[in-house]
Amino acid sequence: MNNSENKELLVNYGQGVIVIPEAVMGVVSSAKKNDIIVLLALLSDKDASTASVAEKFAMSEEAVERAIAFWRGAGIITYGEEKKSEPAAETKEEKKTAKKGRRGDLGSLPEYSSNEIAEMVENDRDVALMIDECERALGKIFRVGETAKILALRDYLGFSPEYISTLCEYCAGIGKTSVRYLETTAIALYDDGITDKAALEEHLRAVRAKHELETQIRSLFGMNMSRALTTKEKKFIDSWIGSFGYGIEVIKLAYEITVDKIQEPSLNYANAILESWNAKGLKTEDEVKAQIDAEAEAKGEPAAGKSFDSTDFFEAALRRSYSDSGAVPDVPKTVPAPKKRK
Repeated sequence: MNNSENKELLVNYGQGVIVIPEAVMGVVSSAKKNDIIVLLALLSDKDASTASVAEKFAMSEEAVERAIAFWRGAGIITYGEEKKSEPAAETKEEKKTAKKGRRGDLGSLPEYSSNEIAEMVENDRDVALMIDECERALGKIFRVGETAKILALRDYLGFSPEYISTLCEYCAGIGKTSVRYLETTAIALYDDGITDKAALEEHLRAVRAKHELETQIRSLFGMNMSRALTTKEKKFIDSWIGSFGYGIEVIKLAYEITVDKIQEPSLNYANAILESWNAKGLKTEDEVKAQIDAEAEAKGEPAAGKSFDSTDFFEAALRRSYSDSGAVPDVPKTVPAPKKRK
């Protein structure tokens, strides 16, 4: 390398060499002194920790974490797999905490001063656009602390601006405009491994579909839409949608049979029917109707699902469903034939 006087500059590498990723040159102009120090420290010592870097360079651990967040946001640093060690005996409380997800590996989300936020918004157009999009979606102007949370989701969890904007729109769509709710939801998604926009969109499609189906079920059974589901109701509906994989067509068949049998909607009764169909491997509307028709034909009764003869399995399942309340209804063997009009 030559300087302006055409003299060659020589670099004294000493006893070692630090290899710097080429991508660093694209963002180094926006890096601060601490950012560069921390990056060099990490590159020179693969076993360096937040505490050791902070002590060596007389920095606070929070400052080191902010620098790491900067390089993570730039895509220079990512978290690898956690180092393996001999497992120690876990207490019940430790096991309970471990089930909550992977956020414990990250520590607390970093915080930014108002000056740092202003500098990032001014110098990074993508940051400014992201904040604007989030404010528009949530219908509010962020305070400093709220802006800091949005930036932390990008820098520390590694979410893209598009991911964060999409999540803001979803939260607003369900009436949740608190940045705190957004942060909690984002951390839960991170813990579940939903970390890119495509995975988020797929997850949100599934959530919306489940909510729509739950609404249809509540309407079908004449449930009060303004109240929350009871634990038992939620368990039933979650089983029908999740465990059994039934759509509204199959659930509607169970509802119609329930009303035919006991002349009123009943989640308990419908659940027993759906449990019996699931146990028989019946998954689609056509499969259920074919089974009902086959049972009717075997007994010489009208087909097309106009009767439903309970098997021993079904009766046992139905009675189990009602056993909690102690009131076990009579299970009619056949549906009375309609009276002929004169």
